[in-house]
Amino acid sequence: MVLTVKHLNELICSAISPEMAELNFWSIQEVSEGYEVILGDYSGSRGAWEQQGIVSRGTQVMLGVYSHLDHGGWVFQGANGFCSLKPNKPRVEDRGAGETRTIKYESPFHCQHSLFMPSYTSELWERILGNNYNPELSQEQLWEVAGTLDLEVFLTEGAKKTVAIACQGFLALGLPGKDNWRTSYKGTKRVVDPATNAPISRPNELILDVLNKFQVTYAFDQDSKMVTRKSVRASLAALSQHLTYPPFEVTWASKEGKGIDDILYSGKTMQQILETKAPFSDKPSKLYDSERAEEVANAMQGQFLHDGAGTWWSYDRIRGTWKRIPHQVVKQFIAGILGERYGKFTCSQRDNCYKLVSCDPRIFVETMGTARGLVGFTNGVLDLSHEKGFRPANPSDKLIDRLPYPYDPNATCPKILEWLDFVSNGDEVFVATLRAFYNCILYQRFSYQKFLELVGQGGSGK
Repeated sequence: MVLTVKHLNELICSAISPEMAELNFWSIQEVSEGYEVILGDYSGSRGAWEQQGIVSRGTQVMLGVYSHLDHGGWVFQGANGFCSLKPNKPRVEDRGAGETRTIKYESPFHCQHSLFMPSYTSELWERILGNNYNPELSQEQLWEVAGTLDLEVFLTEGAKKTVAIACQGFLALGLPGKDNWRTSYKGTKRVVDPATNAPISRPNELILDVLNKFQVTYAFDQDSKMVTRKSVRASLAALSQHLTYPPFEVTWASKEGKGIDDILYSGKTMQQILETKAPFSDKPSKLYDSERAEEVANAMQGQFLHDGAGTWWSYDRIRGTWKRIPHQVVKQFIAGILGERYGKFTCSQRDNCYKLVSCDPRIFVETMGTARGLVGFTNGVLDLSHEKGFRPANPSDKLIDRLPYPYDPNATCPKILEWLDFVSNGDEVFVATLRAFYNCILYQRFSYQKFLELVGQGGSGK
């Protein structure tokens, strides 16, 4: 089934070629297709069930849970037939106690999890298998041939990342989730420990049988949150215990991109990524203060500034202006970011991060003050210097104050006009001179170097 242009563009933007997209992905054209992918034999045809009037209570419940599939989406289906569906409207799962979780991807119900095993173009298979390539074989048979050649395979999470690696001419397999190499209890009765009543985690032998035919190299997300990274490494370390060969891993800086598809889309090649290849370690790499400061500065950008006088500023998005704040507020914000991203941290790490971000180019400014030609109002900013007119305020304006009035381009200013007529005794030349002087002030026309001298009796209101 041919992908729609919208879905195909989305996949190409994720470092997937059109040829590989058409081999591995298809879009849902009819409502019933989504139900058939997810519910499989359990669903049959939703329309047929309703017409025959034999929709069971269980089926009604299932159709209610998956009613979001009516909005369509796209499906990955690889060489082994295992599917993953990305709905246009994700399902929101109620986890109790007021918590919810958005389910971005759906896998078949009542089905054991399996690997994302992409189909390859004949050119890519020939590059991978060499003289062992046989164009008469099916995609699944070609994978079986690859399993006899002691080749390297990259293991990642998610169908799109898997196909992105495959597009580079490398064998790639994907897990539906970091823990889905274990036996799935989805739609089946769980095996529990009779003593603790806790589910017994067992490896999925079907997945291990495939992985153990290859030398596995992990290519999982480099998440900025240390808590998430530790969780992923713990799961991969457990998987490593079941692999025939000790696994390797490739890594990259989280600021370059979270997933390997992001890295490939940014222009890097698998050959460049392979330069980081090393034996897998269950311990996360050491995190330096500069790396923490990089993440914190990203979070602070557009919200905090530090000037050459040592003053911290915070942006008020409601007023559209910057205001002075104590440095303790900044340290409190940094502590919150460190706690959210990395879990535990020390006072020394927080203080070092504070020092580094205070001179980061995204945070440090030599002086604070409104940019030339900008006038702040309660409803936005009048940009006079570049004739951009009236627009919403933004942090880069560096406004530290504003007029206490809304901007109205249709205002006639009768009191000002009345005052000008009064002080000039109706002299139009004098009025024009005053207006020109005010124009120089407003537009900051310093090149004229003029000043205004008011002459009159004391107490006259000069």
